[in-house]
Amino acid sequence: MEAAMAECPDRAEERASSMNVRLRLFTVFQKYIPDGKQGRVILCCRDGERIGELLDRLGLPQDVPKIILVNGTQKSLDDVLHDGDLLDVFPPIAGG
Repeated sequence: MEAAMAECPDRAEERASSMNVRLRLFTVFQKYIPDGKQGRVILCCRDGERIGELLDRLGLPQDVPKIILVNGTQKSLDDVLHDGDLLDVFPPIAGG
């Protein structure tokens, strides 16, 4: 079941199996933000959706390394999202 790329509906019966997740994609990943938006967006996800499932749905390449934070804590693609989570996705940072 593919969830919509927008906020979840306000109706209780439709929200019963869905949740809102706040998403920020940085640098090269920004082009994958739905509807050409910029900055932070709110997406409707199904309850129990994993980070990897959401990123696949958005089209982020699986073979590109990612730094993933949920509510400021580093997570993996297998971690489950929860209603109201803030998901930040960064490319690896290199410097010298």
